[in-house]
Amino acid sequence: MTFRRFNIALLLLVSVVCPLSSCSPNDCPLPDVEFSTVLATCTTDQLWAWAESGTPLPQNTILVGRVTANDLSGNFYQLVVVEDDKGAVAIRAALSGLSGHYPVGCKVGVDVSGLIVELYDGGLTLGRSRNTWSDYRVEPLVGREDIFDRIRVCGPPTTPTITSATPEEFTARQCGTLVCIDNLRHLTAEAENNYWGVTPYGSQAERYFSTPNGSVVVVSTSTYADFATATIPKGELSVCGVLHSTRHAGKDVWMLKIRDLDDVQQTNP
Repeated sequence: MTFRRFNIALLLLVSVVCPLSSCSPNDCPLPDVEFSTVLATCTTDQLWAWAESGTPLPQNTILVGRVTANDLSGNFYQLVVVEDDKGAVAIRAALSGLSGHYPVGCKVGVDVSGLIVELYDGGLTLGRSRNTWSDYRVEPLVGREDIFDRIRVCGPPTTPTITSATPEEFTARQCGTLVCIDNLRHLTAEAENNYWGVTPYGSQAERYFSTPNGSVVVVSTSTYADFATATIPKGELSVCGVLHSTRHAGKDVWMLKIRDLDDVQQTNP
């Protein structure tokens, strides 16, 4: 079943299981069907095989998960990150204010039929088609109708689960998921770069942190993030964010993309 074939039936069912009067603007921004009636036909774990094949996803393919990141702070541009119990995928959508429709924690059902899944920064990204002019990224969903028809949400958000681990414990299939790394310290050599998102070139600032055993973790922040000019706290930090991979000093290292400053806690000044 695809959502678009049954929009009328779904909206009729909504009036029974999710009346508009029970939803606040932030909790249930779109009238939709209760998720007990939406069954997943694939998981993020299965999307990895499609990413390797480069072929469009088959019809009647539905992914169900929770929103773990959106564009609220400006650090994720035109993206909604959806996580299930197998992993996560970022969905590209050319629409401003996605956070108003898909708050963090809301459970969503996504009709991914016909979309392309691509590997980017180590994680899965969904979009309409590949292009060869922008780091081989997929094109975003375009238009409110297409986005809202494909990504359905209902019910109050709940706090997403965050996996805490050391860099040595993460695996490649965890890229895109929400994780937390403790005991991080901003590298001494980076002392002059004490703002999260300030850089003299490009639109992404990378800050380098180390763990007690010497592992390097990169934190990437967009210059357009609303906390870009905030100062990086001193001392030992616990940093949560969406996990990616990148290269540093000729080595593969983990990279975090934080959602806002609440993802950073000073644990030992």
